[in-house]
Amino acid sequence: MTESRMLWKRVGLHSAVFRKGVLQPLGLGLPSWAKWLWSAKVRLGKGQAAALNPDSTPNSVANPVERGSVIVVYLTGEGQTDPPGQDGRIIVTDARKPLLRVTASIAGLPAEVLYAGSGAYLVSGVCQVNISIPMALERGTNPIEVQVGGIPSQRGVTIEVR
Repeated sequence: MTESRMLWKRVGLHSAVFRKGVLQPLGLGLPSWAKWLWSAKVRLGKGQAAALNPDSTPNSVANPVERGSVIVVYLTGEGQTDPPGQDGRIIVTDARKPLLRVTASIAGLPAEVLYAGSGAYLVSGVCQVNISIPMALERGTNPIEVQVGGIPSQRGVTIEVR
């Protein structure tokens, strides 16, 4: 992500992003129940996930995550949280967690979700998900999916595994 500060907001059935104080529609046409897993290319919503490896460096072909370690991904659309979300609030220490169960799979294999909730200094409505990488996973490019309340994120988002 090239912007140092991006705030996501649902606008009707479309998504938009604040960039330098200006609301810009993304034209994604997402239904209100959609779970949107962030990708490195925000407008596409496909390809390389906007994910961090355990050392907080971006996951990529040149920097794959080790099997057995933890990767951090981000999504919107996690539904109601406890405590309830507040539009535009920057989360500092008062983390919010989704009321619905959060699960994940990588290349069709179940992956343990170690944490799902708000991340420090992110806007309310962004859900950070820490996922353990299964040891049985193949090396290379693998599709990742996060489910909230049984509803999956979009298809086509991937991570790199070593």
